[in-house]
Amino acid sequence: MDGSLFLSLRAAHILLAALWLGAAFLLSMFVMPAVRDVGPAGGQLMATLQKRKLHAFMGGSAALTVLTGIWLYWLFTAGLQEQVMFSPGGLAFGIGGMCGLLAMILGGTILGRGFARMTALGEKMATAPEAERAAHMQEIAVLRGRLGIASKFILVLMIVALLLMAVGHYL
Repeated sequence: MDGSLFLSLRAAHILLAALWLGAAFLLSMFVMPAVRDVGPAGGQLMATLQKRKLHAFMGGSAALTVLTGIWLYWLFTAGLQEQVMFSPGGLAFGIGGMCGLLAMILGGTILGRGFARMTALGEKMATAPEAERAAHMQEIAVLRGRLGIASKFILVLMIVALLLMAVGHYL
């Protein structure tokens, strides 16, 4: 592979990962707690983020980060040669890649579906009778708790991936 193409692929991978991790950090540490703190108005914010296609951005940046990472790993290991895969650098990149892949899968399945469900419940609350609103609020509260825990776990996976990727070439 041409050196400039490899560098372009690596730069794209790093940029995509930075965008994905930065957005995940902002959501997990600031947006989610703020949505919880403002109560019912948080549903409006979630609906607005959904309309602005935050889910598409998160899914797209995650998928492209993982795909470019797989390609880079393939190149680094010369087609998955065991000797390279089980070297210290190969292990660092491999474990980091698995953390990133798991973060993407959990983010899409747990967070993506949870945010969509929470948004749908928030929209239903606007027209629901008073008796149903209480049930919706209770379900939203449970979802917020689960999503808060899941988002922090996923964030840890992403940080581990970042750290392993940063040191992989030096091992």
